[in-house]
Amino acid sequence: MCSDFGRSEAQSMRFDTYNASASLVNQLIDSGVIRRVLHDGGDLILVQLQSGERVSLYLIERSIELYQIVDILEQDSADHIYTLFIFWGEMFLPGHGQWFEVEDWMAALLALYRDRIYAFDVFGREMFLFPVHFEGEGKYRYIRHGPTVDFNSLLCKDIHTASTYIAGFWRVAYFAEDAGQPRTDGKPHTPARTRLQACYEFLGLQADAGRDAVKQAYRQLARQYHPDLSDEPDAHTLMQRLNEAYAYILGHLGD
Repeated sequence: MCSDFGRSEAQSMRFDTYNASASLVNQLIDSGVIRRVLHDGGDLILVQLQSGERVSLYLIERSIELYQIVDILEQDSADHIYTLFIFWGEMFLPGHGQWFEVEDWMAALLALYRDRIYAFDVFGREMFLFPVHFEGEGKYRYIRHGPTVDFNSLLCKDIHTASTYIAGFWRVAYFAEDAGQPRTDGKPHTPARTRLQACYEFLGLQADAGRDAVKQAYRQLARQYHPDLSDEPDAHTLMQRLNEAYAYILGHLGD
């Protein structure tokens, strides 16, 4: 039987994935890149693009084995569906600026998506999708997090891989500007706002605010949102979000 902490953690993960899924669908619809949503299962979303192709988007919140990646790709490719795996970044992918030893399942995805793995972050009810670049060659790679993607640049491609970890012909989906290609509609790349920007906005600050301003805003909002001081019914949720935003910004500032 799982502990209360384990149960609470699992429920939190499911809630975050639910928010990520809902936000992803809304952003895809708003971008105009999709014609319709064919299936929305939370962690599996099947859409049809305006160009006619079908794309499966998998939001991965749990560990996944190499054979599972291959099984999904084989089934989707046989069904003429293009596949895009998106991983919960904080749970499964290394942080920006690290040197990291690539695991087997990662190596397979790097072969599919040209040395990048797509990741998502969640803040509140918003989902932020971005590429994690694995730069260099061999098992040890330098990690660089890219900017949030332009959803309107979602494209499909038939590829062949000869990797030790995954070999064959596959149908994959990816984002054009991230692969160094121009958007098909000729418009400039306009990435969505980032999780960092959302955290600053939650604190009522501009994204260039310094550490002292962040700490001052946090103290003011903590007095407003703390469940022991606030009569708001969602004070506990707001306080959790405030703590999350504060920690994320300070982490970015190197504090």
